[in-house]
Amino acid sequence: PVRAAHDRAQMMTIPEILSELEPYTGRFPMEAMKSAIEQREAITPELLRVVEAIAANPIEAAKRDDYMLPVFALYLLAQFRERRAYPAIVKMFSAPGETSYDLVGDTVTEGLKKILASVYDGNPAPLHGLIENEEANEYVRDAAINAILVLERTGQMPRAEAVEYFRSLFGGRLQRTHSFAWNGLACAVADLPAPELLEELRQAYAEDLIDESIADLESIEQDMATPKPGR
Repeated sequence: PVRAAHDRAQMMTIPEILSELEPYTGRFPMEAMKSAIEQREAITPELLRVVEAIAANPIEAAKRDDYMLPVFALYLLAQFRERRAYPAIVKMFSAPGETSYDLVGDTVTEGLKKILASVYDGNPAPLHGLIENEEANEYVRDAAINAILVLERTGQMPRAEAVEYFRSLFGGRLQRTHSFAWNGLACAVADLPAPELLEELRQAYAEDLIDESIADLESIEQDMATPKPGR
């Protein structure tokens, strides 16, 4: 039976895979995903078309009920490390308000940082634009800040570049009004860790830009005073 299922998966055409990945059915489309991975070259242009179409009009795409294709397309393109998807994915998540959640649900908080880092093409400007975009959902912006941490950890961005960018956010590139993006920045400085940004961080706390219940300054200071193994 396992062999038969495998053969059936191999025989799936690209249109069959896409139609299987499109609706919400309550179960994971294992065969279609497996088949998509096996036919990576053939399906990648189709997946790019999906994210580009959504990026062109995310609000319209978000109105579709039980539309799962965006989620599966994102995860496949991330698995394929498809750099051509990077601009479209950033544009897709630049949509205002709750649009990103309507499109992909909890993927915003659970997978987006790794998806962005997986398709990153070496140009930080689109990622910076997303972080600084006040129209974009604040949890999307937090995920984009965290993507910079992933890029640093995976050797795609030098630590000094990440620190300088975070410094520029404190220096005015992030609007000085409280949002979850500020909480994300505080956590990112702690996680990097970047003790050289402690003064800027203290100032942001003094201005009530960061929610103490999410990221406690005293804990961050203590963590930074304790050297991390292997860092």
